[in-house]
Amino acid sequence: MTTWALVPVKAFGRAKSRLGAHLAPEQRARLARAMCEHTLRTLAEPALREAGLAGTLLFTGDDEVAACGGALGVESLHDADFDPKRPRLACVIDTGLGALVERGATAALVLMADLPALDVASVAALLDTPADAAALAPDHTSLNTNALHCALPFGPTAFGSGGSLRPHVALSGQLGRRVVRIERPALGADLDTPDMLERAPASLRALL
Repeated sequence: MTTWALVPVKAFGRAKSRLGAHLAPEQRARLARAMCEHTLRTLAEPALREAGLAGTLLFTGDDEVAACGGALGVESLHDADFDPKRPRLACVIDTGLGALVERGATAALVLMADLPALDVASVAALLDTPADAAALAPDHTSLNTNALHCALPFGPTAFGSGGSLRPHVALSGQLGRRVVRIERPALGADLDTPDMLERAPASLRALL
């Protein structure tokens, strides 16, 4: 399979709104930028190229985020087909998956950009999935999907729906693909709450 990563990232200044009662806007922006850079640098590691990752596409509607990706050699996509009846994140990701198909991808690795402990081994575990399976990495609540590796086409996705894991399991079944759950701390520990912030790497907390 030819696998591309798809990373959706909103404007740094609008990110991590759930931490708004604990962090100032400029702190949240620094936090979001640092995690985005960490995600993109991790995906660029040579070991992941050897594991089959052909490239990374950053999906964002924000020029600052796009410039951040460009500085790291990552291409950005801006325009999504939005359906007011569906979560915005799902529309973004579905548009991005279509763009990957146009680029010749036969599989996709969808990865959220708020995983401060993300490491090469965890991404490699996602990539090590047979073509007849979909790898799903749940968040720390086991309700949502923080990462997905699947053959293309795949959709419509349920990202941003507030409980996306179950619909993604159902969708995989409808497409005739068995589900492989990848449960690793590095993939489950998305930074959305104050307690998760307290457990974030010291290098990240030092930015605050």
